[in-house]
Amino acid sequence: MVRINISVSNETAKLIETQAKDSGRTVSSTITDAIKTCSIIREQGYQVENLINAMQLSRLYKVAGTIPVPRILLDGLVSDLFALDEKKAIDLWVNTGNSVGIIMKTFAPDLDILSTLLKKYSSLLPADSIQINYDERNLEVVLTGIGYSYASSKCTAVAIAKAMEVYDFTETKEDILEGSIRLLFQKKSSDQ
Repeated sequence: MVRINISVSNETAKLIETQAKDSGRTVSSTITDAIKTCSIIREQGYQVENLINAMQLSRLYKVAGTIPVPRILLDGLVSDLFALDEKKAIDLWVNTGNSVGIIMKTFAPDLDILSTLLKKYSSLLPADSIQINYDERNLEVVLTGIGYSYASSKCTAVAIAKAMEVYDFTETKEDILEGSIRLLFQKKSSDQ
């Protein structure tokens, strides 16, 4: 066994000692586990921050009752329901958008925080690209890679429109293509 001396801040030393005590292990084994874990994360092409973001997003998914579903399966189900009963499909996604909007607002009470969270978690979300641009009166949402069909794009668009109502924005224009959407919104005036 090789002995290595390291210098850490008082705060980090207390954290290491607390972790070791709480797990019933030595300081040395606690540090060894941390180094091995970081090494595995980096060997997989990630950074420690990616793991932390994934854990935080997993907590949000749990609150929302989200389960992972392959994009191709979800697209097929949405397309089939849309073809059978377009109104029912749209209504389902409107209700989902409202629920998601309420949950989003508890984690991100305003668009600044929402934008920050979207950037932070963008690589972990089920879309290839998510962009939001806004000022105090206008909002633009652009998503790509959200499915393969017009039905999936349309349903995603109505869900997002409903979610943005929670932030007091009303949809004014939508551009929908297979796999991508662009939505424009305006802030509801206070006299509405």
